[in-house]
Amino acid sequence: FMGQVADNVNTHYFGPALFLRSISKNRKVLANCDFSLGYNIYNNKNTLTNSFFNNEFKYNMIGGNFGFSTTVGVDFMMGQNVALGLNLGITAASIKEVKVNGQKVTFDKDNIETLSRVNFGVSLRLYK
Repeated sequence: FMGQVADNVNTHYFGPALFLRSISKNRKVLANCDFSLGYNIYNNKNTLTNSFFNNEFKYNMIGGNFGFSTTVGVDFMMGQNVALGLNLGITAASIKEVKVNGQKVTFDKDNIETLSRVNFGVSLRLYK
């Protein structure tokens, strides 16, 4: 194969979350945690361009499955209403089958597509 491969991958997670927050005695540190069970959607629009034969092949992979998401974080109060936050999150799910241009494709157990990711965030929060 001589040419280019282009992927346009989108993943979306939808689900309700349980959010917990704990405040330190001196009210300078706030710990927070959330947990969610939901649904992950996977969409991959691929384009294969063969420069030798001067042709292009496009296909769309769509799939989804249930998964979970959780985040833990700490907010450090920098003033009465402003906090600097650090957060670590994980979203996990896997896909055993997808539709490729409308046709169902089932992966074997060694080739399951994972939608898992780890997020790290820094935030500036305003409190009332």
